[in-house]
Amino acid sequence: MKKTLFALPIILLMAAGCNSAQQPSAQQSTQTQQQANQTPPANPTQTQPANGDTQNWKTYTSSSFGFSIQYPSNWSIDSQRSSASEVVFNNGSLESHISISVQPYSKTATDWKNSLDQTVINQTKAVSIGGQSGVEVYTGEMGGLAGMAGIVYQGQLYLLNEVDSMPAAMLASFKFGQATSQNTNSKTYTNTQYGFTFNYPSTYTLKTSNTTAVPGEQFGIAITGSTKGTTSAPASSMSISVWNNSKQLSLLDWATANSSFSNYSSGSFNTNFKNETLAGHQAISYSWVGMGDGKTVVIANNQTILLLDTGANSKTDQVWQDFDGVLSSLKFTK
Repeated sequence: MKKTLFALPIILLMAAGCNSAQQPSAQQSTQTQQQANQTPPANPTQTQPANGDTQNWKTYTSSSFGFSIQYPSNWSIDSQRSSASEVVFNNGSLESHISISVQPYSKTATDWKNSLDQTVINQTKAVSIGGQSGVEVYTGEMGGLAGMAGIVYQGQLYLLNEVDSMPAAMLASFKFGQATSQNTNSKTYTNTQYGFTFNYPSTYTLKTSNTTAVPGEQFGIAITGSTKGTTSAPASSMSISVWNNSKQLSLLDWATANSSFSNYSSGSFNTNFKNETLAGHQAISYSWVGMGDGKTVVIANNQTILLLDTGANSKTDQVWQDFDGVLSSLKFTK
């Protein structure tokens, strides 16, 4: 009995020691949880095919934009949310917007990344998709992470939305081919009077007006799209207007003097202010907040100012990408 009583405290101590080694302290648990919260998984909702089997997967091919991609057999193409320049995949979740959109673009994937609202970007990384280098961007809007990859190929910007939700085998199957009819998905507008031209998605409607209602404004263009694939109401829209600048004001001075129309203020109202060159001309661009989120570009051309802007309820709205497409295709003819 004495041996048993003597051994019991040792056994209890050993058991306590084992239990202590197996259970982390409260501080360690807190640190571990904080690290988990700070380091999001690379592909949080990614699903893999069983045993790597993609034999029964479907293939989507776009001859217009020259690409193909495989997707799970239990997914479908969402015709309600797809458009001429975007294909949306239905994976069974109404909140999901896994899609691929294409637009004319004359710059690089890095330029596309830099054109985004830097205040909402959480992280970026270089990627290779379809044998082409691109950039993957994660934004922290809506309290979570959303991933988008951008690749420029043969004068087109390919945007893969919610790329973090695509199965790895789906992403690996993406291939570029030869586009056969890219121009069928966009229209070209040319203004010979003021000397400029640009492309815009064929899903939008363009209307012009010779206006004298506002002093200084000489010509206006309204480009309106459907609400399909967007969060805007009642419709996605862009506008382009021509203004007299016979006094040869600097772009910033002009925007300040015409703040009611340029959406420019010297206060914190504007963000992402940039001096840049567009279509070989001096320009400034900036974001603004009003009833929604907006972006404005001011460009000098001879003795006129070209004012381009767009606005939507969300920075992830398709119209922002379409607006970048218009900007990248803009050319001056005189």
